[in-house]
Amino acid sequence: MTKTEKNEMSVVLEGLKDSKTFRETFFWIVDSAGKKVPFIQNSAQRDYYKTKSDNDLILKARKLGFSSEIEGDFLFDCIMVPNTNAVTLSHTMDDTKIHMHRIQYFIDTVGTGKQKIEVTLDTQNERELYFPETNSYYWIGSAGSTRFGRGRDVSRLHCSEVAHWRDQGVLTAVMEARRKVGSKTALETTARGVGEKFYQTWEEAGDPKSWSPWK
Repeated sequence: MTKTEKNEMSVVLEGLKDSKTFRETFFWIVDSAGKKVPFIQNSAQRDYYKTKSDNDLILKARKLGFSSEIEGDFLFDCIMVPNTNAVTLSHTMDDTKIHMHRIQYFIDTVGTGKQKIEVTLDTQNERELYFPETNSYYWIGSAGSTRFGRGRDVSRLHCSEVAHWRDQGVLTAVMEARRKVGSKTALETTARGVGEKFYQTWEEAGDPKSWSPWK
């Protein structure tokens, strides 16, 4: 990239400090037909983005793209907001790999059709990404890891398919690792056979009145 191109890109980035605008301009996904397309929010993602709070409970149907929306939003913070510590926890190791692959694809393809944006990573493995330019981390793990979340200063927490987690103690541990001020949490799940299980999870995690339900 030439000096002129860098200056032009710097101006563009400065004007795209909004997560939605940035992601719809520079992030890409693979659609149901296997094609690389811009990450434009679908109606469910758009409605959620407009109404989300700092503590969201999402009872979802399958294939609405909530994980993509949340992880893209948290990745934006890692790239743009200093000292962001994001965590995504899923209920199986296979799903952990899917989440990491999605986040890695955002990073590998970020940019316009004509110009790639280089995202500097100092640490890059199957569980952890470190962004030295903002001193930010993104950790991806499985709820089967009972120690995951301890000792981490979490500012962005995404827990996927919580109603299906076998060990609810993991949720308690990672919730306790959140920053007291300025943290954002999204707990999402499809329904399990016993409907009350979803709400019991929130009671174990904390006062359900402090959460914003979304479905």
